[in-house]
Amino acid sequence: MMKSHESIKDDFTVIENLVGKIDSYEIGEENKYRVILKNNQEVDIKFNNYNQFTLFSLDVD
Repeated sequence: MMKSHESIKDDFTVIENLVGKIDSYEIGEENKYRVILKNNQEVDIKFNNYNQFTLFSLDVD
């Protein structure tokens, strides 16, 4: 869980602090992203946004 941010870029900054530097990402289905890290590892992230906070789940391959 993290506080709500104004943009997805701010959300990805928090994710980078957890899993490493992001090289690129693709938008998947609703609120789900496939993220490619600089070390070529893939991470699937799903965001659930609410007024005061954002829940996210990570699926690391």
